[in-house]
Amino acid sequence: MNATTFVYGSELQGRGYATRTDLIFGCLTTTISLTALFGAVVNLYLIKKLKAFHNAFGFFWAVRTVGELGGEMVYGFYTGPVTIMQPSSIPVAVGIFAYQFTFTFGYIQCVMNLAIALNRFVAVCYPLRYKAIFNKKLCVFTAAFVVLQALVVITLYLIFPCNHIGYGPRFYSNVFIKCLDDLDRDYSLVSRYIYRVCFTVACFGTGIINFVTFCKIVLVRLVSLYPLTVLSSESCSPP
Repeated sequence: MNATTFVYGSELQGRGYATRTDLIFGCLTTTISLTALFGAVVNLYLIKKLKAFHNAFGFFWAVRTVGELGGEMVYGFYTGPVTIMQPSSIPVAVGIFAYQFTFTFGYIQCVMNLAIALNRFVAVCYPLRYKAIFNKKLCVFTAAFVVLQALVVITLYLIFPCNHIGYGPRFYSNVFIKCLDDLDRDYSLVSRYIYRVCFTVACFGTGIINFVTFCKIVLVRLVSLYPLTVLSSESCSPP
């Protein structure tokens, strides 16, 4: 049997030399990621120092920023550099871990956006109940539950075989790692369903809640302006 016919994890290997496109994409990825990483650190510093953020919203935003921080670390210190260098001997475990690390923190960031949307919704629609609903216990429980969710979801890649994904520097994206030469699919079943659920529940749900909150803000604004309109019309009417 020819040993070069099938090599597990070959999708994660570089081409052994860097092209002009590799250098451009790798440098842009590294620069943007490190800039975003710096911004996330500044975010956390401001949340800690400013009293305006010492509340449920600030806590949720800090947890969400930690999720962003984890992803940007991988992009800045792994994804960008391996794209530039295109090494052809990357350990498969390293490529898989980089993806799973990014996914875990990305999941936290995604779901915390939903928590922030709900927090904003309550603040706008039920301001008098805000502090009673978003107390310290609920905030800590929410953050812990989201982190636990992320860890449980990532273990699905370990429970169900032949579903691993990793970053492929030749393709500039995360790619499916085939575990058999004659496998009849080129995608991860776990990722396919996880992304669908994440988009439906977290992304779509966040959008709907934010839209409702925005409508409420517009309504409150219009109602607050209505008395001014009445007063203006009365002042212009003849005695």
